[in-house]
Amino acid sequence: MNEKEIDLEQKPARRFEPWPTAIVIFFLVVFSADAIMITLGMNSWPGLVNKNHYQHGINYNKVINAQNRQDKLGWTIKLNSNNLVAGKEGKIAVTLMGRENKAVEKAQVEGVLFRPVGEGSDLVFLLKEEKPGLYSAMIAPPKKGIWDVKIRATKTSSVDFRYIERITVQQNTTEEK
Repeated sequence: MNEKEIDLEQKPARRFEPWPTAIVIFFLVVFSADAIMITLGMNSWPGLVNKNHYQHGINYNKVINAQNRQDKLGWTIKLNSNNLVAGKEGKIAVTLMGRENKAVEKAQVEGVLFRPVGEGSDLVFLLKEEKPGLYSAMIAPPKKGIWDVKIRATKTSSVDFRYIERITVQQNTTEEK
């Protein structure tokens, strides 16, 4: 026998090691989970709520100046949206007060109800003056959950007041199941 034959005969059979396979399987599971999460994330968000985000960035100084003008007005606003239920018409009311707690009369007040988590169910409404300083509208939010209410009150072209508040619309408990 020569030396090569002896070496081949004396080597023990290689034993199967599970660690390399386990490491490969581990990384396959991690990358699969990441791929699923990325796919779900990309397909579940409809896009930007604000379509003109670049232009809004450019106009930021105008926004700051408008806020300063609004602060000088001394107006305050109180929003009442306690009775809003999904799918049912409810009243949304705004009390608009000026300096020295004086009611702001004969203003044009409009509002937008929108969901901060998506697009497509925005509700635009006009509030009518019930009595001096009290403006209201009947609206029917289509879904329960968190909503933002944007209010804009104007008296003249130079007097512009904006307000935003986050509200919760309750679930309609009288719906048939």
